[in-house]
Amino acid sequence: MLNLALLGTGRIAETQLAPALAATAGVQLWSVLSRSPERASDFATRHGAASPTPGYTSLDELVKDTGLHGVIVATPDRLHAQQAITASRAGKHVFIEKPMATSAEEGASIVAECEAAAVVLGVAYHLRWHGGHRLVADAVRAGELGELRHMRVQWSLLAPDAGNWRASPEVGRWWSLAGVGTHCLDLIRWFMKPSCGEVEAVSSVISRSVWRGPHDETAAAPCGGDHTTKQQLPCFVSSREPRPSSALRYSLRHRPVSRCMAVLDTPCVMEPWELMAAERCATGMESCGSRRSILLRENCSTSRPLLRRA
Repeated sequence: MLNLALLGTGRIAETQLAPALAATAGVQLWSVLSRSPERASDFATRHGAASPTPGYTSLDELVKDTGLHGVIVATPDRLHAQQAITASRAGKHVFIEKPMATSAEEGASIVAECEAAAVVLGVAYHLRWHGGHRLVADAVRAGELGELRHMRVQWSLLAPDAGNWRASPEVGRWWSLAGVGTHCLDLIRWFMKPSCGEVEAVSSVISRSVWRGPHDETAAAPCGGDHTTKQQLPCFVSSREPRPSSALRYSLRHRPVSRCMAVLDTPCVMEPWELMAAERCATGMESCGSRRSILLRENCSTSRPLLRRA
């Protein structure tokens, strides 16, 4: 049994990570770190933490536990690097919520420390495990879509006010970029890196015109690989109610010159899904002449991707 500690007791830990640990065979919630001893104890009790001493307010004390095998870092972004390095030096495996760190230097330090300690390091980019994304990624890698030249990923999230901790410089560095933009960048690299190489240049424009705080409410980050490929990454913290129905649309245009453009539009929350082919093909990934498109639409009656003809 793999014993894992949760560092942080916020919304993601409460609603996603602890339930996931409870539902996964071979692992268990072992202990919990929080600034508040009462909250650590309450969280550990409610989620069935298995350690004889499950609640901690000190990371140094938590990682001394010889029964602990790894940690899940689910604290605010600016705490990730120090906590990951402390855990790795104690010989604990590390799984970090995105973004991994708040600078390239911090990220490189985390990687180096985990390699030196011979522990496993992972970052929580869960969209790579989405059934629809994997279907399209497989098609890209099989060459079914031709040579990728352009990809646009857009995602917005609803924020009722500026009270989110990511809007504060004390514990966060970015708002929209850290909340959803980092997922968009990861999708760009996942889809395009195998054929187009690594991102070589990034420029960005940000806006904070609604609440006028220190961090980005809207960000657009054009990226470039070699001279033939371009990627666009717009992300938004929405101050108004978004569309009630979520949609992720891939518009895939294939031409005889093997140019291919992929456009991803994700206006709000993205689960669960129904996968529908928008062209009348035998399957959604068959050739449909000069134009193909795949639509992933929210459907609360199903928890797995379905493929069918439109």
